[in-house]
Amino acid sequence: MANNLNTQQEYSESRRIIRQAQRDDQLVLFVGAGVSINSGMPSWGKAIGEIQKHLKINGNLDYLAIPQYYYNLRGKNDYNSLMRKVFKYGERLSTNELHKLIMRFNSTSIITTNYDNLLEQAAEENGEIVQVISCDSDLPYRSAGKELIKMHGDFEHDNFVLKEDDYSHYSSNFKLIENYIKSIIGSKVVLFIGYSFSDPDLRQIFSWVKDILGNNVRRAYLIDPVNEYDSGLESYYRNWGINVIFSKALNKDGSDSIESRLAGTLNWLLESENLNVLGRINDTLKDYKNLNYVYEKYITQVFEKENVDLKNNCLVGKDEKSKKALNKLFSWSDEVEKNAAVSILEILKRSSIKGISRKQNTIFIPHKKIENWQSALEQFDYQKLIELKKENDIYLSENNPLGYLIQAIISYYLTDYVDAYNYLKRASQHLYHYHMYEYYFISQLNRERIGKIILKDYSVSSNIRCKVKREIAAINLEKTVDAIPHLNENNFLRDILHSRYLRKLQ
Repeated sequence: MANNLNTQQEYSESRRIIRQAQRDDQLVLFVGAGVSINSGMPSWGKAIGEIQKHLKINGNLDYLAIPQYYYNLRGKNDYNSLMRKVFKYGERLSTNELHKLIMRFNSTSIITTNYDNLLEQAAEENGEIVQVISCDSDLPYRSAGKELIKMHGDFEHDNFVLKEDDYSHYSSNFKLIENYIKSIIGSKVVLFIGYSFSDPDLRQIFSWVKDILGNNVRRAYLIDPVNEYDSGLESYYRNWGINVIFSKALNKDGSDSIESRLAGTLNWLLESENLNVLGRINDTLKDYKNLNYVYEKYITQVFEKENVDLKNNCLVGKDEKSKKALNKLFSWSDEVEKNAAVSILEILKRSSIKGISRKQNTIFIPHKKIENWQSALEQFDYQKLIELKKENDIYLSENNPLGYLIQAIISYYLTDYVDAYNYLKRASQHLYHYHMYEYYFISQLNRERIGKIILKDYSVSSNIRCKVKREIAAINLEKTVDAIPHLNENNFLRDILHSRYLRKLQ
């Protein structure tokens, strides 16, 4: 890693963002020529040099001009024949370590400017089904599975992009693919692998997005396995919206090949075990960050994996490593640790965990103040609940979707089931709009449960019961929980889904 502490922290943050995007299925990989070199494919510069030899032209010419000159001089048939030879079309090549590492990112969308079929081979070797999109006519038939977009076409469709005319007419020849890629880059985290700063592809792609989104584009990341760390180069590409990760700043062994440095950086991005204890705990607890209350069971499950027990409702480290980790909740060594600690403590405040035991003392965790409605519920003060329900109605709005949930709880305990159902219906609409998906799922689950109570209540009009029956029939809780981003397999929502009883919306 680079000696500069700021660079270390920036790279750690870049890795965190990339890994988070990977977990959220928001990571898109752009794969360039550098990935296929170890499989026998030429680099961009080497391919252009090979074409230039057939022209017998000396001097430095623009990379795009050289294939255009050959096309103009020799015509389409000779041009296609030479390009197939230079780019080894039809030859059986083997995938390399970089292709295998790319598959490990498990990205739904991979975009490549390469013409070869090595990524398809790597997917097949990995037992994955990938839909290949290499021309506009493929897009209308794309499925919801994984996709490989060959944005520069391929030899099979005779639409490969290489010469000046191809780039000039790209927008008309690949209209649908261009717009699709623009939408992907503008909304997701992008990682460029196997590209160099001299590649015209890189500038083309980011000039598109800059023109449309300006400074609102999400920052992309590019791995540079060639150059030493260069602050000037870093600033230049940051202005384009690209954060550069210099492989040599991660690995000081200058004797490594470019490909091995690139592989080393990909491995570094993929490694989760390099997170410290606080980082791992925070990474797992992130599912609960939006909830008002977190059950003790889910917190202890996380801490037990780090050798931390729960005794007398306090977290206790079982060995020196876990004790040191608990101490770091209150004394951090850097900004990354501080952010993790603050996030963990905020979640603990919303649980029944009382404190954290340390060698010298126990630090007690301040918990959220009990709301009026919670106090009324605990005291079975139904008159107070009626008053609160009436008061709360004044403050309901789409900007406060949790207010509808509170009203639903109050109505449920007052046995006003139709009111509870309607509050949950409004809550679900607003929670979905604000991407509060955990709450949305809980709201929908309780809406379904209360809807079933209404169907058995014949004091409710038949019109209302028929309407509720239609609406709850459309609720698919399994589908909803599966669609929520970055939920781990043992997430509490799955526990709730498979339980048989109504859950409090705490």
